[in-house]
Amino acid sequence: MFYPTVKAAEDAEAAKDPEFLFAGEDGADFVVLDDDEIRRIAEEMLVPPPRLSFQPTPLSGYNNNSCRLDCAALSGGRTVFVDRNSRGAFLYDADERRVFTMPSFPGRERCPTRRVYFPVAAAAGDKGDDGVYVMDGKLEGNDARWFRFQAMVGFVSYALAGDASGVICVSTVGRRTYCFDTVSRAWSKVGDWALPFDGKVEHDRELGPWLGFVKQDSYVSNCEGNDVSSLYATGDLFADVDRRSLVWYTGDDSRNLFPPWGWHKSKVLEPQVVSLVSGKFCVTQFFETMREPCRKCFLEDVDKRFAVFTGVEMIRRGIKDGDKKAGDGGASVRTHAIRTAHENIDRTIKAADSILSQFDLARRAEAAILRGPHEDLESYLEAVEVLKGIVRFFNSNKNFKSSDSVLTHVNNLLAKSTMKIEEEFKQLMSTYSKPIEPDRLFDCLPKSMRPTKGDQEADGGGRSDHQSKGLETAIYRTPALIPPRILPLMNDIAQQLVQAGNQQSCYKIYRDSRASALEMSLRKLGVEKLSKDDVQKMQWEALEAKIGNWIHFMRIAVKLLLAGERKICDQIFDGVNFNKGHCFAELTANSVLTLFSFGDAVAKSKRSPEKLFVLLDMYEVMRELRPEIDEIFEGKPCTEMREAASSLTKRLAQTAQETFTDFEEAVEKDASKTIVLDGTVHPLTSYVINYVKFLFDYQSTLKLLFLEFDSGTEAESQLAAVTTRIMQALQNNLDGKSKQYKDPALTYLFLMNNVHYMVRSVRRSEAKDILGDDWIQRHRRIVQQNANQYKRVAWAKILQTLSVQGAGSSGDLSSSGVSRAMIKERFKSFNMQFEELHAKQSQWIVPDQELRESLRLAVAEVLLPAYRSFIKRFGNLVENNKNPQKYVRYSPEAVDQLLSQFFEGQQWAEQKR
Repeated sequence: MFYPTVKAAEDAEAAKDPEFLFAGEDGADFVVLDDDEIRRIAEEMLVPPPRLSFQPTPLSGYNNNSCRLDCAALSGGRTVFVDRNSRGAFLYDADERRVFTMPSFPGRERCPTRRVYFPVAAAAGDKGDDGVYVMDGKLEGNDARWFRFQAMVGFVSYALAGDASGVICVSTVGRRTYCFDTVSRAWSKVGDWALPFDGKVEHDRELGPWLGFVKQDSYVSNCEGNDVSSLYATGDLFADVDRRSLVWYTGDDSRNLFPPWGWHKSKVLEPQVVSLVSGKFCVTQFFETMREPCRKCFLEDVDKRFAVFTGVEMIRRGIKDGDKKAGDGGASVRTHAIRTAHENIDRTIKAADSILSQFDLARRAEAAILRGPHEDLESYLEAVEVLKGIVRFFNSNKNFKSSDSVLTHVNNLLAKSTMKIEEEFKQLMSTYSKPIEPDRLFDCLPKSMRPTKGDQEADGGGRSDHQSKGLETAIYRTPALIPPRILPLMNDIAQQLVQAGNQQSCYKIYRDSRASALEMSLRKLGVEKLSKDDVQKMQWEALEAKIGNWIHFMRIAVKLLLAGERKICDQIFDGVNFNKGHCFAELTANSVLTLFSFGDAVAKSKRSPEKLFVLLDMYEVMRELRPEIDEIFEGKPCTEMREAASSLTKRLAQTAQETFTDFEEAVEKDASKTIVLDGTVHPLTSYVINYVKFLFDYQSTLKLLFLEFDSGTEAESQLAAVTTRIMQALQNNLDGKSKQYKDPALTYLFLMNNVHYMVRSVRRSEAKDILGDDWIQRHRRIVQQNANQYKRVAWAKILQTLSVQGAGSSGDLSSSGVSRAMIKERFKSFNMQFEELHAKQSQWIVPDQELRESLRLAVAEVLLPAYRSFIKRFGNLVENNKNPQKYVRYSPEAVDQLLSQFFEGQQWAEQKR
């Protein structure tokens, strides 16, 4: 409470920051404390917890509020206690913390209204113990241990003068003053005047001043307040001093003795002054606050009682530190109180109000907590935040006497609120975690991808055809899986649960609810988990349809459902210290596994050429979705998802590449016994060519696929090499199949037709740019070579019939050695062979019209000139016969007409007609 010296106190005040000082009356400076300091000081004002607690014995029929324990301090830390109710007495030794019983106090009156105690030390040289003098208006008995002097009825002021075993001075109502010498134990009258104080007066034996309280009366006209006693001092107690001449604390320091508004002086306990020697005193005042008056009796009742302790130091004017006894003159009082200014008192009350406001907030928050969050979740969460603020307040003010009990109560409320919040979170997640209907998902797709009603009925909305590149940039609208207005509330709830330490519960509730909703949404869409065996057992048409659906479902799952799940997960746990990455990975794990399992089963199933294109479709959609998958499943917890997607993509690529190799081998080793009797294009040729043409629709995809395994070679050159090998394998197979024909002419016609089909198809497709002009020109020569071989083999014999060696142009048989019979035989042979060729080759087919006309023309250019020349030279030899048509059956024009029927695939009956 005090500084060691006056100078130290003055130096401490001078060193204070000017910003926190303001000038008071008479130049005094006062500290303006901040809120934390005020709360600390307010708490320091409370009396520390007692070592022992004593209470008077309550009696029926008495006003127990006026009954109390009286005490008198002895030397050596000992205190005598007297119970006014039972008159029992005991001694408390503070050093040893022990209580000793004493003889009962004599007398018959209980709860006397006025009794004072004077503790006195043993006289010098006296081996006895310290004593206590008791003054009571109605003291009776002869017990020498207690009865020391006759009481004076009606005393108003009293003091213990001299040293510790000195003189007891008492003033009566009649303004007379008496002294009792504790050594001689004799009374003496001092004078017809009274001590200028009310109650007990304290004396500082070192400096000499007397300090006591004076009640407000006519002598003190400048006393402030209506319900307090003012503190006064005098230098000479035994002079007839008028109260108006007392030294009264009129400076700003005196405000330290005035209570805050609403505090009233205690009607039971009087203010006390206790000397602490060296000019220091402890002033104790007792105050009460009152409850609202009763509406029936209109009487007020005491609400709370307060004891305020103020330290007072007295120094003489003009005295330097270390020389307090020198000089004379009046006394000046400097107080070192906890509350150094009236403004600080107000601020202290405000600090107390802030404490009370915390209780009020706790009561209101408690009502909201008990109501539960279901009716008004936002208000409930606000109440939780209020409770947390109360916890923070009391945690930062641990010195408050009631902080532990308040914290316990508030923490219990928070525990209850956490349980209710957890239930509310579970309820909300259950309410808003419903599966999304397929129609709602289809509405979020780009218009070009939305299935028609017929598509949905046929295959569930899937598409089995190859998707165009434009779909990659199509706009998808992520659906609101949970209403946007609910998400902030869920975020607040998640924050509360995690802060309360219920992270695992929050984790499990969210994971289970959203995982179930996602799985059910996929199930409604048509996604099903299939194994390799399930895929292997399917017919190709059914499998192809399911693959088309899977491709469609993958886009919906990734771009709509999984993207939506990631979005709400990020929003609900935004700013929350929560491992949302692990939670998201776990809630999507089963759904992603189901989606990928079908692709994995297809990739692992038995390879076949027709699967190549659906494998490329699946590979393409995985490549398309890969950036979004990486974004949705970002972070270390989702590594397994990203790796699963990457693994499936590579597995599809590997299977597609292996299918290429299988197809190449299958083409070259095709051992089908199917023989094309008419020499037209073989089904294998058309199949392979169409296969290659479809491959080039996937040209960009194929380039990416090749780079999966060989990034050091250009993808285009790899595609060209694969295509060339397939074409060569086909050509090798066709060479083998051509050997099945017994007619060599048909062999060459077959090769001509098939190679020509290959060349024409390449020229009309994107394969032209890959295989190049050299490949086309080389194979066109092969076509021409086969055509020439056909002419040679098919028409050489009949042309030999029209050739007569040595015959002249005039048909002179005598000179050429050619007989008429031979000529007749030649005509007959020509007719027979031509008819035979016509019969066979009119059934043969050259499907390409341009090639067909070209081949006919080539035959006519050889056959017709030779036939015309033969008729011109030898026709006259058979014209004179009885039946010339028997030999010259066809005119050149008729032969030309019949040649136009070659390679049309006509039947013999059609020829006759």
